[in-house]
Amino acid sequence: ITDAGESCTATASTTTIEKNVFTIFPNPTADFLSIRNIQNPTPIRIFNVLGKEVFSSVTSGRVNVQSLAKGIYVIHIKEGGKEVRKKFIKN
Repeated sequence: ITDAGESCTATASTTTIEKNVFTIFPNPTADFLSIRNIQNPTPIRIFNVLGKEVFSSVTSGRVNVQSLAKGIYVIHIKEGGKEVRKKFIKN
């Protein structure tokens, strides 16, 4: 590069994952996990700390997690172009 990149015409395309699009509560939880800002019935997946999928469903904002063992989990929420992964504790 002799012109410090000034004549470069290439553009980069990235997919933005918005971290604060969805809010989950209460955290920790014992029975239900609520998801704020979901607009439509949305598929969600829950993974344990080993990365194994332990639960999947379609929700409009409330997920029954009573069947999960106590521990730390990661919920994946994807709606349209928005995607979030959040940790939560199941008591």
